[in-house]
Amino acid sequence: GKTRLMRELWGWLSTQSPEPIRRAGRTLSYGRGTTYWPMGEILKEHFSISEDDAPAQVAATLADHPHLGLTLGVAAEEDLHPLAARERLHDAWVDFVAALVRVQPAVLLVEDLHWADEDLFDLIDTLVRQVDGPLLVLGTARPELLDRRPAWGGARSRTSAMPLDALPVDDTDRLLTQLLRPEVPPGVREIVVERAEGNPFFVEELVATLIDRGLLRRDDGTWIFGDLPSGFALPDSVQAVVGARIDLLPEAEKAALQAAAVIGRTFWSGPLYELLADAGPDIGLLEEREFVRRRPGSTLPGEREYVIKHALTREVAYRSLTKARRAELHAAFASWLERHAEIRDEVVPLLAHHFAEAVKAEDVDIAWAGRDAERQKLQASAVSWLRRAADVAVARYEIDDALALLRRAIELEPDAARRAELWYEVGHTSALKYDGQGFVAAMERALELGAPEGRVYPELAHQTSQRRGMWRRRLDASLVDGWIERALASAPEGTPDRVKAVLANSTWHDDLAAGQEALALAEKLEDDELRSLALAAVQVAYEQLGDLDAARRMSEQRADLLDGITDPDHLADALMNHADLAANLGRFAEARATAARLEETVAGLTPHHRVHGLGLSMRLDAAAGEWEAIRAATNRAEKWIEMNLETPCIFNVGVLLLAAQAMAYGRDTAAADRLEASATGIGMVGYEDFQASRWIGLALARGDLTRLRTAVDSVPQQELTLGAWDLVAVWLDALAALGDWERVEAEASRWVRPHGYVAAMAVKVLGLARQDDDLLSDAAARFEAMGAAWHAARARTALKGPKH
Repeated sequence: GKTRLMRELWGWLSTQSPEPIRRAGRTLSYGRGTTYWPMGEILKEHFSISEDDAPAQVAATLADHPHLGLTLGVAAEEDLHPLAARERLHDAWVDFVAALVRVQPAVLLVEDLHWADEDLFDLIDTLVRQVDGPLLVLGTARPELLDRRPAWGGARSRTSAMPLDALPVDDTDRLLTQLLRPEVPPGVREIVVERAEGNPFFVEELVATLIDRGLLRRDDGTWIFGDLPSGFALPDSVQAVVGARIDLLPEAEKAALQAAAVIGRTFWSGPLYELLADAGPDIGLLEEREFVRRRPGSTLPGEREYVIKHALTREVAYRSLTKARRAELHAAFASWLERHAEIRDEVVPLLAHHFAEAVKAEDVDIAWAGRDAERQKLQASAVSWLRRAADVAVARYEIDDALALLRRAIELEPDAARRAELWYEVGHTSALKYDGQGFVAAMERALELGAPEGRVYPELAHQTSQRRGMWRRRLDASLVDGWIERALASAPEGTPDRVKAVLANSTWHDDLAAGQEALALAEKLEDDELRSLALAAVQVAYEQLGDLDAARRMSEQRADLLDGITDPDHLADALMNHADLAANLGRFAEARATAARLEETVAGLTPHHRVHGLGLSMRLDAAAGEWEAIRAATNRAEKWIEMNLETPCIFNVGVLLLAAQAMAYGRDTAAADRLEASATGIGMVGYEDFQASRWIGLALARGDLTRLRTAVDSVPQQELTLGAWDLVAVWLDALAALGDWERVEAEASRWVRPHGYVAAMAVKVLGLARQDDDLLSDAAARFEAMGAAWHAARARTALKGPKH
């Protein structure tokens, strides 16, 4: 099996020169919020950190690697946003491991990866990709891991997989011979080899069963196989064999193995004896029968540490308990842990798990019948620790774990008002992962349970206006209008909720006066994050009105605040707004520099953020006509989009359409068709205005005048504002391509301005409509000045070519 293979490798590595550093950790099979548990075990082994070390002591131990402490639930000194904490944690691991391998080779083993969360997978990927030096990262897992991470099967150059298939009959026979040296008694081979079907653990357990039952015994160094009693039959599954072996244990030792299974795969003698009161089990017997192994050290000083030999043994022992006994043991261990462990954030999810299992909803009436006071106390502890564990998970951007913990707390919370608070937290947390449907549903439940309208409606309005694309089917505008009205009516004056309500009104309606009101309120509260969002709302409102100079002043004021903003999501939004405005002004060098900074900002964040970062760069490339740059980025874009498909995101569609446009200009029709089909297959419904410029651009690139006419005519006149600069520009270009000169003359004249991207396009199409070489020369010069050489060349081609 995989554990034996790793043990043999570990021993072999110790004989190598130079001998590599070897560190190992195991993924937990239970609990939420334990994403980095195996990495924490690696750190504890490397730095000799014990379970009862205080956070300050751990922080001092890791002083040279401050953000590594996040692995063990020790917060960094600065106040980090969850996205930033996740990024710093991953970077800290890269730096730490890179420093190790500069001195000597290193081998990191993470066992049982089939139970791992996506963030742990991402961290391992990051280590393999970014650490430059002699590093081997080993993972053991069941085959289903490759369904989640298929590239780990060898699809990438730095990864490979070694499947451990069932042993052939000859190898099973060899294993049996080695177990029962010097020779296998007659009859044993036939029973074991046939029944085990090549499973080495099954072989060991079958042999152990025969020994436990006294059917196989040693006499003077020789194994003797006794006669089988009448009706004797071996179980036909490894689970049944393990269960039968557990049943053969004396009562005290059986109870000890069951209690150990409740504690976890790793357990300690102290809490085990406390859980069993006066039973006095002999752990040595469990070792002798190879149910457990003692570890050479212990993470709890003064306590002997053991590990259950096989995960399946733990599962079978745990299931053999009655529901009531399980609940009592979970409660007893949680109470022991609460009293004895130093409560670092790393331990919080374990406390949440054990307290919650003690009062599991489907078992609680059986487990605590007639003990209502005890049950209520345990439920209160479970809810408290679940909420705290959810906070810990959010702090490291483990959003799915946080949501699971909050929902479990809701199941256990009897008080309606406190359930309303929990539903509000579920809604807010759902918005962090752009789950619009989950966000709205949770906020509606909070309202049903009596949550204050002045808190819930501002949050509904604010998150919806800030994250408009987090629904696969776009929300009805009247629904959002209703939320904004209720928010304005209910939000208390002088509070952040009031600012959110006014801010949502400005952002949703591009209302300049509301944006200015929100800015004044945020300044009174001295809240830089709300000030930044209000400045963005005012900036966009000015753009919609066509006042780009005023918009730029707002953007510059916002930039002055960004050093104090810790939220990378907020920072990414600010950079995107600034780059968008710079491109609108025709300052493409500035826009590209900001886009590059955005891509650096989101590089360590989620696939969703990376799609946004790459999407902005591709949008700027499209505006400048840099089609080869887009083609070069297409593979990377498709990879990020594939990873981002579970998140509703209009950028998924927009980026694919930009890539299709670039392929069409490159005369790769098949690739353009494939990318277009991928975009339409994503299923984002109701966002036609967001994608209108992409559809017009794709029809232009294909020279498909029929589709171009349909796309142009489908754009509502009210959408053609200077805030939508790329739409206006491509729409004007499309009118010229269609030869619609009357509309060009009527529409383009109002966009001719002293500066800006749209003005250059308006001058070009007017030059085409009027057959005016001076206007075409002017347009070419404007495009060249802003760095849009492709558009400049097209204007010059028209200047030299035949007139229409």
